[in-house]
Amino acid sequence: MIIVKEKYERGFTLLEVMIAILIIGIIASITIVNHMDESRSKAEFANLKTKWVINEGKYIEKLIGKWSFDEGSGTATRDSSSYERSGQIVGATWKEEKDCVLGRCLIFDGVDDYVNLGNSETLKTVNKFTISFWFNLSNATNSNFFYRANREGLYPRGGAYGQTANFQYRLTVGGATATRTITSTEILSLNQWHHYVGIIDTTVGGKLYIDGKLIGSNIDIGDGTGIITGGVSEVLIGRDTNLTRWMNGMIDEVAIYSDVVSLAGIESEYLAGISNLLTKGLITKEDYDFRVASMEDSKVTDLKITKR
Repeated sequence: MIIVKEKYERGFTLLEVMIAILIIGIIASITIVNHMDESRSKAEFANLKTKWVINEGKYIEKLIGKWSFDEGSGTATRDSSSYERSGQIVGATWKEEKDCVLGRCLIFDGVDDYVNLGNSETLKTVNKFTISFWFNLSNATNSNFFYRANREGLYPRGGAYGQTANFQYRLTVGGATATRTITSTEILSLNQWHHYVGIIDTTVGGKLYIDGKLIGSNIDIGDGTGIITGGVSEVLIGRDTNLTRWMNGMIDEVAIYSDVVSLAGIESEYLAGISNLLTKGLITKEDYDFRVASMEDSKVTDLKITKR
């Protein structure tokens, strides 16, 4: 028997060609969108970093101290403000850039590590004050972020009661003293970077911002009257003068201003920071989106400290 093998040949139908073109188009559009998103993300990040620099430049005349902790070795940390006031590092050590918000940062062991920024007269704030920095808590023990005990004038200090941030300020004038404390009720996540801004205006009170959000305010600054004549004591990062509260975790980008930084300035610095954290993989895209949405949801319309 002779078996005849038939060879079947056929061309693509019009429908199959159209489906193939459609699939190729979808793949191409996805690729283009991905590239657009990537380019847009890079552009947005560059824009945020520019805003951060511009914001700092806007208040440059009022910047009385800026310590970025970028040195990487030694026991001195440079003040990049015009005052060029170096801080003394005691025990705290540097972390690599990949673990920090911008450049390098310092990690404190919660036992005896701190930074002494000195007691220069230029750090003696009287009427307006802003301190900003990034912090990352390792555990829920009571911590001290910064501490300043003027014999007269403003006594700004801040830290955490467990996992809630606080900002305390005291005005001592002519021997009369009054202390006010703003405490957050929001629980801070451990081993995550958070942005802290404490503001004082002696005419209208103080405010505390955490992660770009207004946490609390107090319009009462105290009732001290008279002439400020007393001296100053050191500004400490990571401990208090009583040696009872120590920072356990990391701190980065400490800046002190003799002025009130605007809400827009606070937000731009925060957004630039978390964009950097996203780029480094220290936060996820979901966390980034949540932080931005959370900040927007809590935004106040008044961009200045105004008396109610």
